[in-house]
Amino acid sequence: MPTLQTDWLATETIFYHERTSRAGGNILQVIDYENFDWDWPGLQNYLAFGYSVFGHTPVRGVRFLPPASRLTIVGGQFAIANLAPDQGLLDQLASRSTPDEVLEMIRQRLEQWRAGLAGREVVLPLSGGLDSRLLLALWPQPAELAAFTYGVSDPQAGSVEVVHARLLAQRYGLRWWPIELATLGRYLPDWYALFGPSTHAHGMYQLEFYHKIAALGWGQRPLLSGALGDAWAGKMEVPPVRSPSEVRHLAFAHGKNAEGAQLQKTVPRNPILEAYFAEKSTDLADPRFRVIEALRTKMMLLKYLWQVPRALGYQPFAPLAEPEIALAMLRLPPELRANRHWQTEFFARHELDLERLTLPRDYRNYQQHQAALAQPLPPLSEGVLREIVKPGYVRWVNRNLLNTWHSRLGYRLFRRFRATRGLWRLFPDRADRAIAAYLTLAPLERLIRARDAHLRGHGSTE
Repeated sequence: MPTLQTDWLATETIFYHERTSRAGGNILQVIDYENFDWDWPGLQNYLAFGYSVFGHTPVRGVRFLPPASRLTIVGGQFAIANLAPDQGLLDQLASRSTPDEVLEMIRQRLEQWRAGLAGREVVLPLSGGLDSRLLLALWPQPAELAAFTYGVSDPQAGSVEVVHARLLAQRYGLRWWPIELATLGRYLPDWYALFGPSTHAHGMYQLEFYHKIAALGWGQRPLLSGALGDAWAGKMEVPPVRSPSEVRHLAFAHGKNAEGAQLQKTVPRNPILEAYFAEKSTDLADPRFRVIEALRTKMMLLKYLWQVPRALGYQPFAPLAEPEIALAMLRLPPELRANRHWQTEFFARHELDLERLTLPRDYRNYQQHQAALAQPLPPLSEGVLREIVKPGYVRWVNRNLLNTWHSRLGYRLFRRFRATRGLWRLFPDRADRAIAAYLTLAPLERLIRARDAHLRGHGSTE
């Protein structure tokens, strides 16, 4: 009697097929190509959110387990049990915590994990942001850490991440390397093998990042991650969700999605969003519970933060994603969570408030623009995608991928050079939207090609 279950956030997804006995952690394990059809509301949500949500995927019959749930397979039938009702989380949020209590919890958890490493060196992705900075400040022996940073501005060496990380490395005497990212679509096959058509491919930069760290001789090490810390600490504020249409407030897509209205089949109402709202509407009145639900909703994507390095042989540890620490941060008084005031106070006391320093640093994110310029993305196939999205939309995406001379010139003229940078706002920014749509549609194109190859008898499941 196989049993599978998810934790409180579903940080490890469990997929299953409603009409077969297949279940597993990779969506490609459970797709039935012989009896394939689209889940049109699920597909619409995939495009609009950028990833699969609320138990549904773009493929009909392929579902995934909610957080804090157990899946039992008996006689080829699935039984799903809720292991921890949401009321338990709300009850835990009723009390208050203090910054000192939170910091001590994190410090003790780091010590506990470190004790099991037997002196092994630890890889620290150091963005220079508040979460990795906090873990660095609380780590007892900085000499045990090797830190790595990528920048997202153009040039990357002037990015705020690199500038801050360099200062922190100097302050703590860290071994530190800046990592230059230069590709976008090169790792799409690897990404698809890990995540299939369950989420968009914007996280591929992590594959390049960890491959380059390994190339420097730091592969297959314990890895300390600050993943999810910003949400609990106070950065994420989720707007009220008062109707099924406002459920999309939980997506936090940041424009990394495609347009659901471009489907070939009209979906006049979305029963998936309606069912979710009917179940959760009362609990969503609590703004802190909305933070939890936003991360649960986006976990289909965010899990790449530890699944990518794990697939490459690292052993990731993300203490700020653990429920005891996360809920303690959510229980901080609102005035301390606002703008992450409790963390900035901590950094000020330890002379780590880098944001107050006068430094040349660039906060703008041009990572995907640079990658698309360095290695142009091959166009999507209108013919392959025609069965699910309008060909005109695919054509528009292909025309705006920074793969034409005028779009490339426009980027260099209006984004890179300071003297003309302000003119960019006079022009519609099609490149961002096109790259986002491309990376959302590309996994679906690969799915269609894999299905067709399978049905032709080639046996490919790429």
